[in-house]
Amino acid sequence: MKKYLLMTFALLFISCTPQEIDSLAQVVTSFYPLTYFTEQIAGDYVNITQITPDGIEPHEYALSTNDLKAIETADLTVAQGGAFENWAEEFYFGQLVDYSGLVLVYSHEMDFVLNEENLLDPHVWLDPVLAQEMVLLLSDYLSELDPEHAPEFRTNAEAIRAKLAALDEEIRAGLSSCQTNKLIVTHDAFSYFSSRYNLETLPLLNAADFDEPSLQELKDLADYAKENGLAVIYMESLENPEVAKVLAEEANLTTLVLNTLEGLTPEEKTAGEDYFSIMRSNLTNLKTGLMCQ
Repeated sequence: MKKYLLMTFALLFISCTPQEIDSLAQVVTSFYPLTYFTEQIAGDYVNITQITPDGIEPHEYALSTNDLKAIETADLTVAQGGAFENWAEEFYFGQLVDYSGLVLVYSHEMDFVLNEENLLDPHVWLDPVLAQEMVLLLSDYLSELDPEHAPEFRTNAEAIRAKLAALDEEIRAGLSSCQTNKLIVTHDAFSYFSSRYNLETLPLLNAADFDEPSLQELKDLADYAKENGLAVIYMESLENPEVAKVLAEEANLTTLVLNTLEGLTPEEKTAGEDYFSIMRSNLTNLKTGLMCQ
């Protein structure tokens, strides 16, 4: 069995050191979308451990001793990369664990988007079309990890890809007749989604920098909302809502959630929410803010 550290659409670390495992392959995932897609593909054939706890921002999470042990003993570790998880970058530079025989591979499936500040947007899973490529990539590496169950992995992956394709069509239809395509978001996480569905997003915070906006920036955003007749500002479910509330009060806006799916809240998990139900909730809130028919 080979040991892998896979950085989806960014970096791939492969250790060639064989290791013995229990009856199930051990797979570590860094955060919710990778966990969800891996679970849907692998079914009961692997044991999956998620690093980032529910309700915690992956950007902000620091590995515990138990996390390090889980990764060291895993057969496959899946992380997003692209500066999304600080610990994944530290793995690459050998600052956490001394991996031998590592190979760095850049994915040729797609290019990351850089914003105006040349900061990377890693949020590819928010685009259902690109999420299909994530699923395909995960299926390939699970199949290499466990060839005996490769047919099941590929069948499950195609089922998820079909659901993602249907979600893409649903979003296109839902946003096809709206009074505006402009929206204000607290976090610049929607480059791929906006590009796919012809939306113009104005963020309070960029994709990787979480400094709060200045008073002048808040005023400019409030003016933008008034000039474009916008009634809503979108906030994340895991973030502190105070910045959004300040702007909402300044510009007389309503706040709605546009979930980046970086993790489930305890309430969402208890309610049985998943990637697809939350993406559809996002669509409902977008249709409200964009005044779609």
